[in-house]
Amino acid sequence: MAPTTKFAKARLDLREPVAAPKKHFVPGASVKVLEFDFNPKDYSMSLQGGWNFKPQKNSLEPPEFTGTQPRSLEVEMFLDATDQADGDVSASVATLLSAVRPTDKSKSSKTPFPPIVVFSWGAAAPFVGVIKQVSTSFTLFRPSGQPVRATCKISMQEYDPSPPKQNPTSGALGSNRAHTVTLGDSLASIAHAEYGSPSLWRAIAAVNELEDPFNLRVGIELLIPAPADAEANS
Repeated sequence: MAPTTKFAKARLDLREPVAAPKKHFVPGASVKVLEFDFNPKDYSMSLQGGWNFKPQKNSLEPPEFTGTQPRSLEVEMFLDATDQADGDVSASVATLLSAVRPTDKSKSSKTPFPPIVVFSWGAAAPFVGVIKQVSTSFTLFRPSGQPVRATCKISMQEYDPSPPKQNPTSGALGSNRAHTVTLGDSLASIAHAEYGSPSLWRAIAAVNELEDPFNLRVGIELLIPAPADAEANS
């Protein structure tokens, strides 16, 4: 008997934005994961190039290429709670709508920023970005008025989670992970857990611009450089 094929489910992972040096943000802990009840039948991705067309006497002179805009992604999420006795899709819709606004944690730290969202589907490369717009149509209701079906149109814009590179004289460190300091942590112990070598602690201190690397405050978020960057800058 042939083995049954298991289909991967598309999902949206909403992650807490963590403030990084140079007024940048990286994805922190997962706030909420929304798994698609039904995989989307399609999704679209677009990329726009920038061109500077100046009035020219010579029509053969080419326009100036000014770069590309971040990619955008459009996808529909179909929500269905009819198989549950008290099913209601309101909570999932509210989660999607909240992803357009800054998180409570970022607002309390006076660095308002929305969740960094990762759209993934099986082995396909994940799309990391922020949700620009959510449009919802409720299509089926219980006698009480509770919505049990909805179609949500989600528009995302790509967001690069890597902090801007530092001045070459101070080292160019990139990061796409974060670590929350707990009681007993030290830079050496974190480096040992992340890289297997406590001697790489200086890279973590550098990317976080720590004034006192030997006095870590419990609860702060530390950016973790990629292993190659850590080895090159320690």
